[in-house]
Amino acid sequence: MIDRWFSKKITSYDDFKQFARDFRKFLNKNLPEGAEIVRYQENYFYVSGFIRKDNKYAYFSTPDMRFGHLRWEENILIRKASSDEDYIGGKNQITDCLSFKETCDILFKN
Repeated sequence: MIDRWFSKKITSYDDFKQFARDFRKFLNKNLPEGAEIVRYQENYFYVSGFIRKDNKYAYFSTPDMRFGHLRWEENILIRKASSDEDYIGGKNQITDCLSFKETCDILFKN
């Protein structure tokens, strides 16, 4: 389902809203065991939010979907956070859709 959005430039807000719904479903299926999305924001053509596992947090954000050349599926920002309001958090890392769950696991273990 999410792969239909790969390498796609989204310029319609209706398309973005559908992408945001599909991406949330993707995340829910690709979280480490015991992890949950605690904040999910549909911003202006990008998605961001927080994931929690065992009182540890991670922040994630997609690139702006209007810029298809950024290949959002390969450039998801993720980092440690101290809470679901910590927007400055730890060191920025880039992950992709295929490695998202594994990257979360590593963040939550360290």
